[in-house]
Amino acid sequence: MQNEFERTKQEILAAQSAQGVEGETDSDISVQCVGGKKKGKVKGLGSLGRTVNASNANLYAQLQNERNKNKRMRKELSLLMKHVYKKSSLNEQSSREDNQAAEDENEGDSDNENGSDSDPDNVNESDSDPNDWYLVVY
Repeated sequence: MQNEFERTKQEILAAQSAQGVEGETDSDISVQCVGGKKKGKVKGLGSLGRTVNASNANLYAQLQNERNKNKRMRKELSLLMKHVYKKSSLNEQSSREDNQAAEDENEGDSDNENGSDSDPDNVNESDSDPNDWYLVVY
């Protein structure tokens, strides 16, 4: 563990010296005790905090992007559902109209055969059957 710490510390110090950073920097942090042996400053470890903050900022940006993408998808889904509902309602309504027209033609043919046109008071009971009624809700 101590060797890993020293290696990381040396890597950070080497990176700082390669960038021309001398003396105290914002990336230095103060410590009371490191392994019970040293008090004072440990050079370079403060940069780890900036790395974590940068990583958090990246993750937050990704989260916001995903939220925006989900919001757009929900809007598109809603529009698609409305479009499909309108199309299915129109198809259902046109099918009913076609069926009604076909029934009217058939009833017209059968009325002529039965002679019911001559007696307007002659009402067929099947014309008022509540099971044949449709309720259309928009």
